[in-house]
Amino acid sequence: MTADALELLRSQREVVVDAWHASLRRLPPFARVPRQETLRNVQRCLDGMVAILERGDEAPMRSFAEDLADLRFATHFPMHAPLWAASCAVDGIVAALEAVGKAPSPGLLPQIRTALDTFNRYFTDRYASRMLSAAEDAFRNLLEDATDAVVLLDERHRIADANVAFAVLVGVADATEVVGRPLADFVSDADADRLTAMLDELADEPSVGPVRMRVEPPTGQPVRAAVSAHRSHARHRHAVVVTLRNVTREERDMARSVQRDHLVAVGRLAASMTHELNNPLTWVMSNLQQARDDVARFGGEVEATVGDMLDDALVGTRRMAAIIRDLRGFLGGASAEPASYDPRDVLDLAVRIAGVHARGRLRVRLDCPPLAPAVGFPGRLSQVFVNLVINAIDATAGRPSPQVVVRARGDAERGGYVVEVEDNGKGIAPAVLAHVFEPFVTAGKEGGTGLGLWISREIVEDHGGTISVDSRPGWTRFSVFVSNDGGGKWRRAGSAPATTPPPSARRRLLLVDDEELLRRALARQLRRTSEVTDVASAEAALEILAEQGPAFDAVISDVGLPGMDGIGLWREVSTRYPDLGRRFVLISGVSDFEGVPEDVPCLRKPFSRTELDRALELVAGEADAGATG
Repeated sequence: MTADALELLRSQREVVVDAWHASLRRLPPFARVPRQETLRNVQRCLDGMVAILERGDEAPMRSFAEDLADLRFATHFPMHAPLWAASCAVDGIVAALEAVGKAPSPGLLPQIRTALDTFNRYFTDRYASRMLSAAEDAFRNLLEDATDAVVLLDERHRIADANVAFAVLVGVADATEVVGRPLADFVSDADADRLTAMLDELADEPSVGPVRMRVEPPTGQPVRAAVSAHRSHARHRHAVVVTLRNVTREERDMARSVQRDHLVAVGRLAASMTHELNNPLTWVMSNLQQARDDVARFGGEVEATVGDMLDDALVGTRRMAAIIRDLRGFLGGASAEPASYDPRDVLDLAVRIAGVHARGRLRVRLDCPPLAPAVGFPGRLSQVFVNLVINAIDATAGRPSPQVVVRARGDAERGGYVVEVEDNGKGIAPAVLAHVFEPFVTAGKEGGTGLGLWISREIVEDHGGTISVDSRPGWTRFSVFVSNDGGGKWRRAGSAPATTPPPSARRRLLLVDDEELLRRALARQLRRTSEVTDVASAEAALEILAEQGPAFDAVISDVGLPGMDGIGLWREVSTRYPDLGRRFVLISGVSDFEGVPEDVPCLRKPFSRTELDRALELVAGEADAGATG
């Protein structure tokens, strides 16, 4: 039978080729293919068939089929078209049989079909291989161009492939270095179980996440990543596709935004509260002091009884004033410029503010020797230590003998000071301990934002310092080092000691304040040593000056006046009466003295009579200098 087929293909080669080619050209896909090309392909395919039938050699057919597959794939030719063309060989065989006037033997067509099947097999395998290679190239390009880290996992959750972004994220030189390793190797111990549980969920869900986790490179800084996993539908070794988006900066920005909004809200509330409290507290203190001075003149039993009552009342008002000053100092962390401060004052303020949180359950102990003056932002540092002390107080809840100790010492070698906040609370879990300074990580406090310690670290590092923690069950200690000059960023600022000039003769004073009770209280107090003219507005003060002239030794004006404010009054007086403009004292309950020169005394309500007397002595010196000059 084989001999019959070979004889036919050899003896009728031209007939077979012509009929085969004519049938092929009628197929639509080949209408645009050059005739010489299709004719050459028919001839090569026929040669391959002869080699198979003659000696069982598939090499010529394989070479032709693979060459044709490469060509057709490169020109985006439909894969099925060459298969149709090969089947047209049957038309050539039929034409050859008709030319010789013979009927086909029973084995001829099966032999031809076997040869054509060989072509089909090699062609489709090669074409499919080229398609798969192109798809993998496209996938690889997509993978490498992705800005997020992408890893492909096998069924055991081991890395089968990864892109450059993942290599950068985990700190390796080449992504091939991570192939074969479990993805869990690159997240924190605390997150490893969460990652495993997340990947197991893919048995029931097509995708899970994103879940925020801590990625820990073998070298370099840990980062926060939003991790998402998707079940792969590809029929190859990649069972899961995982994406990891670096959200470290996003979380930092979000934390700063949350903290900024929180501080703005608290600052507005506190400013409003202190403003509303300062005026009544100032006139209460003034009246109490006046009453105490008057009672002292009676002597005897009246002074002993009423005087003690007034002394107690004065102590209470001074304590209220101290609390308001503490609150103002605590909120002063937003100041734009670093200032000289005493670290002991910062710690004392923090302990006083945070100590209220204990509600009498414990007493925070402060051990702080004299420390060298420092330059920085004392309000911000107060926030750090208030946060640490409050955390320590919370940690001791439920302990039989709660203790919180704040210790400080100088560190001359590093040019700063060290503060330790220690408690005998429950301790911090090891899984949390390594991450307590990251945003949105809480140490177990209900309702906490997870921002306090992160912000504390930011503030400390901004001051050229460091913060660390050590903890075990029943004991925790936070250690803070603060540089005295911000690590060299800030010039050490010095402050000259204040001098108090000797008291002068009876003066003429102009008092301007729209709060009637406060104005009356201050006027009553000042009239013991001075002649006082009091008015309720800047406009009224200017009228007085226009009528009586600038024959006042000093002007005392509130800043928050209706209409023209106190600073506007000072500027107007300085323009009209330059000498009197240098004898101004400004007072305010909201501490807004922006634009006022440093040599103009400014008092923040509530203030004591001593502070007011000192300010008047300072400006009276200007009047005395003018009189003698």
